[in-house]
Amino acid sequence: ELQESALSEVHATLEDATAKHEAVVSTRFSALDDTCHELGHLVTNLRSTVDHNSEGVIEACSSLEALQQVASEREMRADSRFAALEGTCEELRSAQDQHSAGLAEACSSLEEQQQAASERETQAASRFTALEGACQELRSTQDQH
Repeated sequence: ELQESALSEVHATLEDATAKHEAVVSTRFSALDDTCHELGHLVTNLRSTVDHNSEGVIEACSSLEALQQVASEREMRADSRFAALEGTCEELRSAQDQHSAGLAEACSSLEEQQQAASERETQAASRFTALEGACQELRSTQDQH
């Protein structure tokens, strides 16, 4: 009888412990199920966000490629214009050098002509003075006659 009572108590305790354990497991399983359900929603949202972001990245890359193409074309045109300007500057420098050389020659020639004219002027002034003197003598001689 004692044994039966003890066995009955142990049996009741085991049933009680089992029931409590099943309740804890059930609660934990329910919480785990809720968590898995929430994770499923999060994964779905994440996939949607990744897909959306991927589309944005693809659009941005396409835009960047188009901008890079435009920039490359502008750079080529700028290089071409720069080369043309360099050529024009070189031509202008050459023309300026030739012009400067021509001006230097013209100035030198003018200086020579001016010096020659100055010498002729001095000679003419000397002849004029001599002629005035001769005229003065002729008047004087004429006055005496």
